Amino acid sequence: MNEVNLLLIYKGHSGAISSVMVMSDNRTIVSGSHDKTIRTWNMDTHECTGILEGHETRINCLDVTPDRTLCISGSQDGSIRLWDLYSGTDNKVLENSGEEVTALAVTKDSRFALSGHKDGSMILWGLNSGTCIKVLRSHPSTSHMDRNNWLIRSSNKEFAFHDYNINLDFGETFDWKLFRFYGHAAQVNSIAFSPNGLYAVSGSNDSTVRLWDLRRGKCTWIFGGKRGNYYGDFESVFIYKNRWVIAGGCGSVHRWRFSRKVFGAFAWWTIGEQSRTVIDSVDDGVRSLAWIPGKNRMAVACRWKPDVYLFKCKNGKKIKQIAHCENPIASIAISPDGKKLIVGQENGDLSIWEIK
Repeated sequence: MNEVNLLLIYKGHSGAISSVMVMSDNRTIVSGSHDKTIRTWNMDTHECTGILEGHETRINCLDVTPDRTLCISGSQDGSIRLWDLYSGTDNKVLENSGEEVTALAVTKDSRFALSGHKDGSMILWGLNSGTCIKVLRSHPSTSHMDRNNWLIRSSNKEFAFHDYNINLDFGETFDWKLFRFYGHAAQVNSIAFSPNGLYAVSGSNDSTVRLWDLRRGKCTWIFGGKRGNYYGDFESVFIYKNRWVIAGGCGSVHRWRFSRKVFGAFAWWTIGEQSRTVIDSVDDGVRSLAWIPGKNRMAVACRWKPDVYLFKCKNGKKIKQIAHCENPIASIAISPDGKKLIVGQENGDLSIWEIK
């Protein structure tokens, strides 16, 4: 990878493009905007192929199911909608959580979605039924137990949930009422599932990144927690090769390595602070991260400057600046084949860059 060239700028959105992604066909772009619309774009014809309307407030986040049939979007008013990408209609509106939706991710099997919210809560949704399965929410500093719902409240933000039995296709049925989750204390900015679909990570304004084991139904590690430029708000997270958690903080990118723990027939991953690596600093802040598939590279978009830099994932070295936009950057994405960089800007422009 030697250079990145600007191909085209797509115009159509009238507000910041808060979320953008490229579908697995390497041709279709899906973008969500503060103008309350979702647009689909064809990179072969360079045309807008659809406009999805229905949200009453700005769209903050979206994701697309791996089979490319459904798009899920979250907005400022707390609503989450499921869209049929072929018909262009919203075929389901999920139960409104009442809190602004700030992050979304869909599991690899397209059956579940995890949403993050401004109050720090996270909700697991069943996409087939459109119902809430679990709520990960902080509680007031009081103690209470409900014999029907197993609600536990405490000052150290413990969680417990309704008595559900859920099969997550991991070969076992888990009784979720036995699990207590520890949740974020501030807005959740980013959620990512591991490639094998067994784990999720979340980054938050509370200066922490959390690792969730979906098989066991619990948070297995919390790291971060310091204020200021050392950690700052974690705007973007992803899991690299099922081995590393990479997260963008206020002024730097951080990397944690998984360590495998085995106990009897169970195996899980944990992360220790001793395995943290501070990747090369980003003086202009970190807005978004995107891994370039098939390469030891990732794109890092700046928060306070309209630039995108190229970094090495393994040693964390900054290679060079690869893109400069005319307006502040709101979101970025890399096509699955690693050949296109998509940049969503605050003014609504969508710039397409070719990676060579």
